[in-house]
Amino acid sequence: MRWCNREEKLPRHKDSETLPFRAATVKVDSALRADVERVAGWFYDGRRFREGTIGWEDDVIVEVRNGRARNPIATGLIIPGLWNAHTHLGDAVVTQELTGTLEELVAPPHGLKHRILARAKDDAVIAAMRRAMATMLRTGTTGFTDFREGGLKGLKLLYAAVAPMPLRGVALGRPMGLDYDAREVSAILQTSDGIAVSSYVDWPGDEIRKLAAHVRREKKIFAVHCSERIREDIDKVLALSPSFLVHMLQIRG
Repeated sequence: MRWCNREEKLPRHKDSETLPFRAATVKVDSALRADVERVAGWFYDGRRFREGTIGWEDDVIVEVRNGRARNPIATGLIIPGLWNAHTHLGDAVVTQELTGTLEELVAPPHGLKHRILARAKDDAVIAAMRRAMATMLRTGTTGFTDFREGGLKGLKLLYAAVAPMPLRGVALGRPMGLDYDAREVSAILQTSDGIAVSSYVDWPGDEIRKLAAHVRREKKIFAVHCSERIREDIDKVLALSPSFLVHMLQIRG
């Protein structure tokens, strides 16, 4: 387990940080040690599901064995924490009933959520994000990739919200406007894992191409919402060499 509690920058998720159960199988005589916590149930060992017990100490797995422990702290299906690769945690501050088209609700810069975020107090946004994070933890999600609107301030609010939470995260910032500003982009990239934009069609073509090139030069993540409300030209989107796309819902023009 790895916890994120830094305000300035979320640690980037790396595959090497995830310890597979088969590699964690070690012979440790921990049967009488009270400081080893255990869960019991079915888990995947790299080849098949089997019934057994997993024990850990100081957030490190020290025991994987067949058979159920007598007094586990929990029982059930044991899986690694899930990773939500597309969150907008700031949206949790929007609590009113939603009506209207997708464009009216979320499109920048005047969609409902952007208007609410613009006038919301910082403390309210931070509290809302923490509630969303608590829900993730309660339901088995221990890591996230957040598409953080609001420029540098939006990132600062995210880092403040996650500081006390036992979560791993990737923070993708977003420029304030829909045009390329080299200084703003550099500042965002210095304090984040990359940039994620609302959609290709929201941006002037030349501007988003310059933005994508800047992010690639810095070897950071560049993510794009694609074909969420209308079908977009996938060739033009892929020409930006995005790290990944989200949505891809509209198959008809």
